[in-house]
Formats: sequence, structure tokens, C-alpha cells
Amino acid sequence: MNVVEKPSVVKPPQPLAEVPCASGDFLLGNLRHLFGDVRAFLTEAYLRHGPVFRVRVLHRRFTVLAGLEANDFVVREGKDLLSSKPTWQPQADFFGATRSLLTMDGPEHAQLRRAQAPGYSRSVIKSCLPEVVGLIREQIGRWPTGRALPAVETLQKLLAGQLGVHVAGFSPQGYLDDLLFFVRRVLATTVTRQEPRILLHTPRFRYARRRIWEMAEEVKAANEPA
Repeated sequence: MNVVEKPSVVKPPQPLAEVPCASGDFLLGNLRHLFGDVRAFLTEAYLRHGPVFRVRVLHRRFTVLAGLEANDFVVREGKDLLSSKPTWQPQADFFGATRSLLTMDGPEHAQLRRAQAPGYSRSVIKSCLPEVVGLIREQIGRWPTGRALPAVETLQKLLAGQLGVHVAGFSPQGYLDDLLFFVRRVLATTVTRQEPRILLHTPRFRYARRRIWEMAEEVKAANEPA
């Protein structure tokens, strides 16, 4: 019987240079894909290259962890090996926030999540289910008949309306279009960086920002007595 000895040296992990890169344009890389249907592009790249691959935008390269394997890795190792702060800090800086749940890691992050957990538990929605159903019916009642609706935006408005009432005690109905535009623009310029930051100074964005600060004052006034 032949005995195979276990090697004393563990094979090193695959060098980053050997990680496959999604095919794209010679100069622009995957820029046009990331301005289009990002989810479809990343799904196709995952099915072609597996759970670890790279995308390129001009001279910058990004490593993507995708699929069930990535989720399993994040659950097991994420708290020790990954940090969300570099990604989300530009958004926090935009709002003038020094600390937020998205920019905190480790024990501090876990402590804040535990403190906020009761407000996001299922018992909260169960306690006011009739009111939630009423809000949904009210919003659906305003839908036009015989015309298709954009699925993502429509669901965002439904959820934003519910969250506004049950988390902040305020209905954002009159602000939803400006709220969605504002959030998308901030994310696209500070987090995903799909758009240049100069777009934060356009008249449309400045108007949306004024409306959001106006809404914030109304939320504050609605909760101030408590």
C-alpha cells in the first residue's frame, strides 16, 4: 500500500493577477455595462467566471464576490476580513455624519445593530398590520388603469410610504418623487460612483435637496413632542 504524505506547505491562494476579468471594451472596460443593467451584467459574469472575478472601468479594477459562495464567505469571515467603511464613508461625509451603521465595523457595529433591532422586528409590523394594509390600498387606488408601471420605482414608493409612517411617524407621500431622485443621485455619485459628483450641483438635485430638508423638518416637528 502506498502512503501519500500530506504536503507540509499549503498551496498559497490564487494571486489576484490570475482572477478572471469580465470581457469589455479595450479602453473603457466594463463602463457601458455598469451604466446599463448592472444586475444582468454581474449575473452573466458570475455564471461565466465563477464567484470571484474582476470588472474594469478605464484604469480602475474592482474585485467582485458573487453568488452563494460569496454569501457563505461573508457570513463566516466577513466580520474579520471585510469592511464597509471605505465604500459608505463618502455618503456619510455628504450628510455630515461622523458615525453611522454602514460605516461602523466590529463590536461597535454589532452593538448598534442590537440596539436598533427592536425597531426592525416583525412584531412592529404585526402590531399595525391593518394600518399597513390601508396604506397599500390607498396607494394602489391611485394607480392608473390600463398602463404599465415601472416595477422597481412602484415598489420603492410603496415601501417608502410604509416606512415613513411606521418608522418616522410621518407620511412622505408628497415627497416620494424627490426622495427617490435624491437617494439615487447620492448613491450613484458617492457610493457606486457611476455618475460624476458635479451632478450634485444641478438645479434638479438642489431642488430635491431643499425638498428633503423640508421633509426632515416636518418629521422632526411630528416627533418633537415625544
